[in-house]
Amino acid sequence: MVTTFTRWRDETRRELTEVGTEVDVDGVLGPAAPAEPGVRVRGRIDRLERDAEGRLVIVDVKTGKSPVSKDDAQNHAQLAAYQLAVSEGLLEQGTEPGGGKLVYIGKAGASGATEREQDPMNPQSRDDWRAQVHRAAAATAGPQFTARVNDGCAHCPVRPGCPAHARADGHGEEPR
Repeated sequence: MVTTFTRWRDETRRELTEVGTEVDVDGVLGPAAPAEPGVRVRGRIDRLERDAEGRLVIVDVKTGKSPVSKDDAQNHAQLAAYQLAVSEGLLEQGTEPGGGKLVYIGKAGASGATEREQDPMNPQSRDDWRAQVHRAAAATAGPQFTARVNDGCAHCPVRPGCPAHARADGHGEEPR
């Protein structure tokens, strides 16, 4: 994996310049609507790079062997949240998002690491993602949470007792 990552890094120096590694993000996104509160965003960006146009590119290094699809990368919430943080001025390195990259180093192909990209955020996608972050924050504000079927269900340890998977008779899993 180290060799694969090093090769990826070396091969991308023509298009990207390292700005930082393990870059902390901690700030408040402005409200999606005037009456809403801001939402605090905290995390750590694996790599922050600058492209030839001076925009900040979010890079998330993945050690798994199964890359997401190209379509799923376009809708990848973690990359989008960090691009949103850039566009909202939560990083001191700049405010112009240049997209995101998922770099899979767990299973190298003949050409090295597998890379999936997310397009740079534009004003419309920024507004859409900001609204989505605010919806997620509102849905998880507690003290109760609505159980929803999602992509994480297959790996969830509480699935057998989850109300989103309960049968109509109240026992066991719903038919699939």
